[in-house]
Amino acid sequence: MENRVQDHRALRLNVRVLSRRTRESAAEGGTSRVAEAKGRPEIRFGEVASSKTGVQPGELPLRLRSGERAPGRGQPWRGPRTGTRGPRPSPVPAWICAVWLGIVSGAGCGSGPGGEESLRDPSKLGVSFTVMTYNILVDLPNAEYEPWGTRQAFVAGIIRSHDPDLIGLQEPFAQQVQDVLQLCPGYRAVTLEAPLDFYTDAVILFRAARFEKISQGSFWLSPTPDVPLSGGLGLGFGNFLPRVVIWALMRDLDNGVEFYFVDTHFDNTPPSQEKSAPLFLERIGPLAAQAPLIAVGDFNSRPGSPAYRTLTEGAPGKNGEPFRLLDSFHLAPGFTVSAREGDVTDYDTSSRIDHVLAAGGTFTCPGWTVDMTSYGEERRYPSDHFAVVARVRLIPGG
Repeated sequence: MENRVQDHRALRLNVRVLSRRTRESAAEGGTSRVAEAKGRPEIRFGEVASSKTGVQPGELPLRLRSGERAPGRGQPWRGPRTGTRGPRPSPVPAWICAVWLGIVSGAGCGSGPGGEESLRDPSKLGVSFTVMTYNILVDLPNAEYEPWGTRQAFVAGIIRSHDPDLIGLQEPFAQQVQDVLQLCPGYRAVTLEAPLDFYTDAVILFRAARFEKISQGSFWLSPTPDVPLSGGLGLGFGNFLPRVVIWALMRDLDNGVEFYFVDTHFDNTPPSQEKSAPLFLERIGPLAAQAPLIAVGDFNSRPGSPAYRTLTEGAPGKNGEPFRLLDSFHLAPGFTVSAREGDVTDYDTSSRIDHVLAAGGTFTCPGWTVDMTSYGEERRYPSDHFAVVARVRLIPGG
């Protein structure tokens, strides 16, 4: 393979969408109503310096429409999944599934949020976080994407270009997490505690110079959420794979503010998403009652889907009042698309499945960005998802 990671300078295209929204979903099951964007985009060009390793920090994923041909290739090629299109054939070998089944019967129980004391009230402090959620695509053979050994430099370049404070990764193997940490110095990882730390479907990264982890916990998206690795292989909610929610209670060393950060990866096999959403709210609701909470992940749930409506409209709590999450996309005045010059930038907002959500405080979102840059002459993607970055602010008096 010719060297695709070349040391050259690239232009980064930022398309600032000034309208409030471009498209919003209006129905279930993938049916949507498309609204035309208002206002003219403001287009800004800026140079992005290359690195000695050939990483191009401004090179972020390009999206092709289904069936569109990628430059330089002769076969139709699908771009990153920005919407739920039904079950995706899993590349996971059968032996891995067998290992999961063998561990389920002997692993210890997952941890939960109970017993936490009332936390510091940050209502008078005001604090901002740059938050990223990014499904980086599992390191398994995939005809549509290059091997992780090639993709990892561009995934790391995306992360470094936005300099996020907090990151929720989805779908990596443990070695991929280590690779990201090596290529992006300054972060620490929160994974499941031993002996489950090998299972890294949802992992939290935080900037070590700014935050410290106070405590952590996890639960599984299944009818038995405290049973590790439960719910996979079509059992429970119908998940193809076991799906986990991992949370960490963090302290901001700059100001002492304490908050929860949550990461998850909903299965893409219906109807597991709509069954997982109520459990997700039930388990994180008590956390948000104690401190502000930011939840990120690949929810495999578009706006308008039953699962998304549950997450954002709420489910009745024990006291009868619904607990719900705020979507940072709707808190933002608009959104920005980051891409290389010549890349496709017509982002379909009704197909969003990667979300940055918040609860337990009063939040604003001054900026919301989706990365749509390709890399190389053939304009390949680092992943089958776009990284989403939200600048979330917890405002005083919330």
